[in-house]
Amino acid sequence: DCEIPAAGDFKRAVRVLTEDEKRIETLHDALDRIFSDAPPPRDEMRRVLEVVTAPTIEADEVSPDRIVWLKKIAILIMVVAAFGAFFYYVNEYLYKWLATKVVVDLRAEIMSHLLRQPLKFFHRRKMGDLHSRLTNDVQGTFQTVNIFTSELINEPIQIAATVFTAVMASWQLSVFIVLLFPIVIWPVLRMGSRIKKRARAGYESLGDTTETMMQSMSGIRIVKAFQAETAETERFKTQNNEYLRRNLSLVRAKALSRSIMDFLFSAAIGGFLFAGGYLLVHDMWDLTAGRLVTFVAATSMIYRPIRRFAHAYGNYQESLAAAGRLFELLDAEPEPA
Repeated sequence: DCEIPAAGDFKRAVRVLTEDEKRIETLHDALDRIFSDAPPPRDEMRRVLEVVTAPTIEADEVSPDRIVWLKKIAILIMVVAAFGAFFYYVNEYLYKWLATKVVVDLRAEIMSHLLRQPLKFFHRRKMGDLHSRLTNDVQGTFQTVNIFTSELINEPIQIAATVFTAVMASWQLSVFIVLLFPIVIWPVLRMGSRIKKRARAGYESLGDTTETMMQSMSGIRIVKAFQAETAETERFKTQNNEYLRRNLSLVRAKALSRSIMDFLFSAAIGGFLFAGGYLLVHDMWDLTAGRLVTFVAATSMIYRPIRRFAHAYGNYQESLAAAGRLFELLDAEPEPA
């Protein structure tokens, strides 16, 4: 003699059954007995009713401890985000401060060194070229310090971390990464020397352009007296177009380096997918689908720091050209006191 539950109990039972697999199985077996030819036993029916009328956790019955833990997690996320923002600010500020400080000290050192040079030094030099070195080349050197402190240190660490993840997924396939890594990096190193040479040529052309402009400005009275405005304008345009040509040559070298690296890395990813799929189908090297996915994902993540490193290396070579022109001035022997 079992009491039939009310309709509200059955609604609560539906929520229970969607959460408890054991109760679903119990009710399913009992219903099979009910709708079969044989009448269900009394204890079986009682067990079904106990399952149906079991208490559930309503929205207002949530434990206060869970709310406390949710608050703690939310506060922890905000604290971590605040620390991340703070340390990013400190990191960015210190990097820029160090780079700017080095450049300011370098400019002051070069100016002091130039003032101690004999007069014949200035007779052999173009004033526009010296002015360009103290402005454009010094600013180009700023990239050297900034790139070295921010990119050339951080990116190799990220590359090592992603390679370690790939090795943990499949050390056999990771051997191919070590073999293919020089092939991917080769265009970066190969084009690095070209970038440096073309950057130096660009800085020299920019110095000549500055010299042309300073000559026109300093001799403006002569230009006006002989009505040579058109001739001076054409002379400046010719020199300016020469700088444009050399600068575009530098841009082509940097773009070609990245394009070749993109192609080689994409081809390597395709090769890894094919090799991994072949090994997976033939059940070789104990490779599983999960490890293959992890390996491919880690390999893909390697490319981002590699690309940043390649971009930083190209800018580094460009700024080295500017630094070399500045060190030429510092190597000049000053006039004895």
